[in-house]
Order: sequence, then C-alpha cells, then structure tokens
Amino acid sequence: MFENLSTLPEDPIDVIMEQFRQDPNTFKVDLGVGVYRDENGKSPIIKAVHLAEQKLTENAASKEYLTPAGNTDYCSLIENDLFGAGHSRSLVSVQTPGGGPALRAAADLVKRLSPNGRIWVSAPTWSHHLLVMSAARLEVLRYPYYQIGEGDIQREAMYSKFENEACAGDVILLHACCHNPTGQDLNGEDWTELARICNKKGLIPFVDVAYQGFAEGYEQDVAGLRQLLEAVPEMIVASTSSKSFGIYRERAGMLTMVSELEAEAASTLKEQLLEVTRGLYFMAADHGAALVVEILQNDKLKTLWHSELEAARNRMMTMRNFLARQLEKHLADSRYNYIAEQRGMFSIFPLNPEQISRLRQDCSVYLIPGGRINVAGLTSDNIDYVAEALTRELRI
Repeated sequence: MFENLSTLPEDPIDVIMEQFRQDPNTFKVDLGVGVYRDENGKSPIIKAVHLAEQKLTENAASKEYLTPAGNTDYCSLIENDLFGAGHSRSLVSVQTPGGGPALRAAADLVKRLSPNGRIWVSAPTWSHHLLVMSAARLEVLRYPYYQIGEGDIQREAMYSKFENEACAGDVILLHACCHNPTGQDLNGEDWTELARICNKKGLIPFVDVAYQGFAEGYEQDVAGLRQLLEAVPEMIVASTSSKSFGIYRERAGMLTMVSELEAEAASTLKEQLLEVTRGLYFMAADHGAALVVEILQNDKLKTLWHSELEAARNRMMTMRNFLARQLEKHLADSRYNYIAEQRGMFSIFPLNPEQISRLRQDCSVYLIPGGRINVAGLTSDNIDYVAEALTRELRI
C-alpha cells in the first residue's frame, strides 16, 4: 500500500523554518512564522500563563476524560469574551484543539447539513483556510478583498461579488480582526454593509477570531462580530486562544453556532456538532483551556494577562510605525505608509518569488511565499537592516 504514495509539495512555512534553522548567519531575521515574538526575538511564555500553570499543578486532582464538548468553563468564559452579555441569541459551543480544528469541524457540519455547500473565502487569505475547506469537500469560491501594494480593502468589488454571485445558503468566511495575511481590517461600516447583504441574500457569515487583542484591544477587536450578532439570524464563529494567551502548542479553541433556535432545536444542533467532532478527534485536550480558565477566573492573573497582551499589541504598533517611516525615508515616498495603519502581526508586500529568494539568500531575511511579513519578528536591533533589505527589492 505505502509503496504507491506520491510525493506532495512541501509546506512553505515548514521549508522556511528549516532553512532558517540551518542558516549560520548570526543576524538572520525570521519574518515568516506566524507567532508573536518579543523585543529579543523570542516567543515567550507570558507571566500569567506561568503562574496559572503553577496553580494547575498544585491543585490538579485528576486527568480523567472530559465530555466530548470539552471544558465547559472555557466555553462559557470565551463566549462572554466574544459575544458579551445581554444578548438573546442561542449559542451552541464546543471546545476544539485550536482554531484549525474549529474551522474543520464547522466545514464538516456545513457539508453535512448542505451537501452542495459553498463557501466564499477572501483573496488573499490564510492558506490553511483553503486547505481546510477543500478537505471538507466544500466548493470554495473567492471574493476580492485586498490588492497587494495598494493598502486598502476592495470594498465595492467585495460587495458586488456577494450581491451578484452569492446564493442563499452560501457561507462567507470573514476575519474578525488582524486579517491574515494583509493586516487590513474591516471597519464598522463594512460590518454593517456585510450584515445587510447577508440578510438580503440569505448568506451565513463564518467569522474566524484568531488574533483578539492584537488590533485595537481585546474588547474592541470583536466589535464587528457583535454587530453581526445583533443583525443576522445565523452565524458560525471559530476562535482560538493560541495568540491572545501565547499558548500555541497547547491547542485551545472553540467553535460556536449562533442562531435563534429554541432549546430543543439547539440541543439537536449540538448533538450533530458533537458527532462531527467525535469523528475528528473525540475530545479536545484540556491543558490549554484550563490555563485560560485559571487566568480569566482569577482577577490578579486576568489583570496581569491584559497588561501583557496590551504590551504585545503596543510593541507591534511601534514596529509598524518605525518600518513605515524607514521605508518612506529609504524610498523617498510614502507609498507604504499604510503599514502603520494596519493591525496585527501581518502585512504583505508586492514581492515576487525571485525577490523573496534574494532576501533570504543575500540578507538572511526570511519571508513566506506571497510576500507576507510577520511584524512581530521586527526588533529595534534588526528593523533598520530589514527596511534597507526590503527597500532594495521594492525599488525594482
């Protein structure tokens, strides 16, 4: 059986990570992998997580299985952080092992409920969105979102695509904040217009919340999500704590189905959702979710965590502003000043594969294919060097 396997293309991020590890240059710069890094170029375990882990170790009494729905305290706390209090919507949530499995479980459920289901994904988007939706055998369609190098959303083209080509029952995948890979976020008017189109056309918004707290603030970053909550009858939300809490390898996420269902019908929906997740992983791991619960239920840890999250957000904004100024200085024009207005870890430059290869080979500056950079990989020690390297390629 195994002798008949064909070779698959290597994952570009895995390739970049290995090339970076093997590069002997002591001044190499990793702008590829999508994790937050501090001023020392490290991806740290934040203090609040350290303290929460100590408490869990001291107080743990069992490693028994949880229910298939996972850590229910985690789900309740994250529901509150995402949707706030005081709404009357039905929320059906399950804990998942990270954001990726939440996306896949949602896609599988859509396929189960709508065998001819279609999903619209932004161009560009996180590459795994396409992989996950295709693996669930959904028909994947693209909507215009961002023209690389122009620095703004293609609003009218996006609205027109939905108005003229989307059909009732189609799902549209939206980024709550810190759009990956562009950093260009929807504003309040965009969310209002998208809600109007969804209601008019019978479309179902599917919101990916991956970077809450990295854009404008932890509460502010779900403002668009909450606009939809009040405006549309149904919505799917995939969320992850990987970035907000810096627990990437602990795999803590959640999938929520938002509806107007009564209790009995909502219970049936949960049964269907749990049957999907059991076919994928049976039960989510608890450690990451338990860390989040420990932090959110402890006022001192929660305050510490909020301060650390805010410090990370401010550092990325500082790097954005400095990079924009340096590029303006070196290029003698302001065409990339929009980088300072974007949010989150990512921005994207109009660089072709040859230019990205030269940056790696000549400067030991590592980007993934497509020209996305991780702003969190910039530090006060390397930002001048990176700006000069980018300038040489952007002038071509």
